[in-house]
Amino acid sequence: MQFGGHETFPLREGWLHKGLELIREDARAFEDEHVADRLGVGRNMAKSIRHWLVACGLAESGVFDLKLTALGRGVWANDPYFLSSTTWWLMHIELATNQADAYSWWWFFNHFHSERFEKPTCVEALRRHLAFAKSRVPKDETLLRDVGCMLACYSRPIPALREDPEDARHSPLIELGLIDHHRESGQYRVHRGAKSVSQAVLAYSIARAFERRGESVPGSVLLHDLARLESGPARALCLSPEALFQTIEHAQGESGKPVVEIGGLAGQRVVKMRLNSSADIAKVALAESKEETHVA
Repeated sequence: MQFGGHETFPLREGWLHKGLELIREDARAFEDEHVADRLGVGRNMAKSIRHWLVACGLAESGVFDLKLTALGRGVWANDPYFLSSTTWWLMHIELATNQADAYSWWWFFNHFHSERFEKPTCVEALRRHLAFAKSRVPKDETLLRDVGCMLACYSRPIPALREDPEDARHSPLIELGLIDHHRESGQYRVHRGAKSVSQAVLAYSIARAFERRGESVPGSVLLHDLARLESGPARALCLSPEALFQTIEHAQGESGKPVVEIGGLAGQRVVKMRLNSSADIAKVALAESKEETHVA
């Protein structure tokens, strides 16, 4: 369970590309006291980039180095500049299911069910959750910074800020459209309607949910169970049960390699998996991301 590894910096445009590029050149680069200079950022930002690489499942810590994961190698081969929305959905799924390195993210998407809320309410809910779980409860300032960073990663300001959309401080996760921040009232709103994602993204979310629990990915799962599955697509993608069905149904109608389908069994809706590991599904998803970024 980790709080604050991001050094209060939301995930920024270009950071994951810079981090992957550096690790490919030198796996021990992040142990170098001059790594910030090599990345062209401040010292705390360099620490933050390292955190995001691990939290997003792109790299893993060795004894003295960082190693690219299979996902990291796949992203670099297909979408090294992180231009595809598919790639960012995969990054989000990794964060929303990563209890070890992104606890506040995991908690928010799995256990915080309010659709409208203010930041202090969210912080207090996290504090109560930790106390109920008999976990170590960090100081209130630590929780406030962590929740604030998480919300800054996703929240689209309303009304929009007058800023350059190419601003490097802009978090690409905002473009997923999961949370709005109404600046005048201070309220946040979570969008729990259907999402426009591919079959591969849905299948990846399902597979990661089971793998994070240490379980094998089943060939099929009842839609009713999938809607309540911890770290599953309904929670990670902010979908109501009906929106989950609509999202899967819409994805089935799109072109691409079929990896998940919905059918009926004794009057119940069943989601069937054609691939049974997130690694195999990620290859399909990243191939889609490569095609998406090469559209003329």
